[in-house]
Amino acid sequence: MNQPLIATCSYKAFQREMKVPGHGLMPCVPVRTSVGAGRMWVYSWYKTGPKIEYVEELAPHGIFGNPAYASATMDVKKSAYFARLDTLSGAIEARLDSLTTKHPGHCLVLLCFEDVYSPDPAKNKCHRTWAAEWFRDAAGWEVPELSPAPAAKPAQPAPATLFD
Repeated sequence: MNQPLIATCSYKAFQREMKVPGHGLMPCVPVRTSVGAGRMWVYSWYKTGPKIEYVEELAPHGIFGNPAYASATMDVKKSAYFARLDTLSGAIEARLDSLTTKHPGHCLVLLCFEDVYSPDPAKNKCHRTWAAEWFRDAAGWEVPELSPAPAAKPAQPAPATLFD
């Protein structure tokens, strides 16, 4: 299968049109990859355009919230997620192919709730970034993150002193 036009993003940052590297501003289809659906109606994009799609095979079922992984490191959880994706690779490919056919000319944007730009480096990874890594390693696909990085805070000048 040729690489479908896919990217990743948080639900909060998603828009119906987004700048996709190498393609410019283009229409996007929201694709849920989270186990839970959450409160989608709070997002303005939810009320317009194509309904949200779901690729259940990309959801981290059995990884997070599983007592067997409660004390596991993120590397162990990531390995378990990759093993899940390896097992489901044919179904993932078929589902992405189906969505690409259903939404021609749109970027499929794989969504989850996490903020991958957290100040805490341990929180900068989530299953959608792991899925992007898996696509790169398993199929050679580049899957960009579309959530905007936070703007850098301007450097603050040193406070004035009495002798300045």
